[in-house]
Amino acid sequence: EVGCRALAEGLEWMNLKAAEIRLDGNDLGDAGCRALADGLCGMTELTSLGLFLGRNRVCKVGFMVVAEVVARFSDLRVLQLDMSENRSGPDGMIALADGLRP
Repeated sequence: EVGCRALAEGLEWMNLKAAEIRLDGNDLGDAGCRALADGLCGMTELTSLGLFLGRNRVCKVGFMVVAEVVARFSDLRVLQLDMSENRSGPDGMIALADGLRP
């Protein structure tokens, strides 16, 4: 979580149109997803996002957080999202799907 918080602080001031963030296999958990989401919220100009969070022990709450932050990007045209091999369960997948609906 500490590393995600540091990354989030760096992302907050970046105003990129495209970003690719690869954090696969880093044991982020739900708290790490929340920290990352806080930083992504400041990137209001994003039109393309690659977010790779596979194998991070993310549960339902983390899936909901990711869906919430992605839904905030009104100009987002391209999304690559890898949440494979996490611990979402059916509820997490439903929350993610609901959050990604236009």
